[in-house]
Amino acid sequence: MIVLAAAQSSIVPSFRLNSGQPDLIFLVVVAWSVRATWGEGIFWAFAGGIAHDLLSLVPLGTSVITLLVALYVIKSVEDQIYSFHPILLLPLVLFGTILNHLLLFLALSVLKGYAIDLIPTIRYFTLPTLFYHVVLIFPVYVIVRLFQSRIAMTPQTGF
Repeated sequence: MIVLAAAQSSIVPSFRLNSGQPDLIFLVVVAWSVRATWGEGIFWAFAGGIAHDLLSLVPLGTSVITLLVALYVIKSVEDQIYSFHPILLLPLVLFGTILNHLLLFLALSVLKGYAIDLIPTIRYFTLPTLFYHVVLIFPVYVIVRLFQSRIAMTPQTGF
């Protein structure tokens, strides 16, 4: 997650569309969580949120809260369906991105005192980010699944 946070802070801003850009940590947490236990999802949301906040301007813990709320929604939806199909990533990412941004806007206005004009912010920040997330979620999901399967095949050593 530290590597993703570093890339998020240094490389990803080069790919901005208006003010929106992909959130790599959000995408990885979503992709990891749909095929993982609650505990793993919470771990990655917490680790990713802290790493993201340490390298950004948002107050420490803000991304953790937004990622944990997104994780709760993902796991709640997953509990309601019989089997997960990757096409369900689209509504999860759409809803999760909007929820993530609204919580971020709320946190920035309450904790930092920023006055946020919601409609232009959604138009220039959230909508371009949604575009990136819809395009990138499937490649990220495939990479995460490969990583998860590689970890599952690794023999466990220890006491």
